[in-house]
Amino acid sequence: MKTSPKLSISAAGVSESRVELFLDDYLKGRERIGATEKIFRHFSAYGESETSDDKAAIGFNVVLRKGPLVEESDWAPMPGWDFAVAEERHLLGKLESAMADCAQSSDHVEQEDVPPEPEAVLQSAEHLSRRLSMDGYTPALFVVAADLDIDTIVEIKQRLDVPDWELPDDLRTNWILGRHHGQIWLYLRGAKIARLYAVDVRAFGRLLQLAPPAELAVDDVPLATADKRGIVDAQERVHLRLYQSYEFEVRDCGAVWAANIRPLDSTNGSV
Repeated sequence: MKTSPKLSISAAGVSESRVELFLDDYLKGRERIGATEKIFRHFSAYGESETSDDKAAIGFNVVLRKGPLVEESDWAPMPGWDFAVAEERHLLGKLESAMADCAQSSDHVEQEDVPPEPEAVLQSAEHLSRRLSMDGYTPALFVVAADLDIDTIVEIKQRLDVPDWELPDDLRTNWILGRHHGQIWLYLRGAKIARLYAVDVRAFGRLLQLAPPAELAVDDVPLATADKRGIVDAQERVHLRLYQSYEFEVRDCGAVWAANIRPLDSTNGSV
């Protein structure tokens, strides 16, 4: 059985019940917003481990106002949603890096760039799908990792067999555009390299969540930290550290094909 979240509270005046409420809200938010986990679960490529690895941790190390974590204070309880969304962005960034490394190492990047237009993106997806099929893989996921304008994304979504609002609950979340010919479409803004990826998820690898499911520590702000940051009201703040640990067990880089997407041009829409 998977271990429980790890919780540590040493900050003076902080309420354990409010901290637990924040952690519970964060974990529920992760469950709702977790596009990466939803996709890998959908393709039976997700696992959990009792092993811990600090190097695989992603999360937050921040100084915050203490009020929301103090019982019977004038502050409303601190919500976990924003933390859950930011955590998912971190995880999606790790997925993008894993796909980019695979495409480069396998020399599976098309020579021709894709114009940032709906028809071109859809046609390129079909081409990459054929590439994977010819190599003996099953295309399962398309990842649009690029900053496209909203009209382009809306039109791509409208052309999918099943747009996001018609997806089942286990796939309906931010970043998932929908499903087309049985394949999931995922949209990532802020990608390091603007690309369209086609992936056979099961062959590519597995998303593994390491123990514990979450680790949260709330402590008083160390004097050295307060001095370094110029904090004069350290007694009214707390040092919060919130982490989860995931790693991608990449098994076969041949299961990824990619095509670069041309950047948008500020003057005429594309180049």
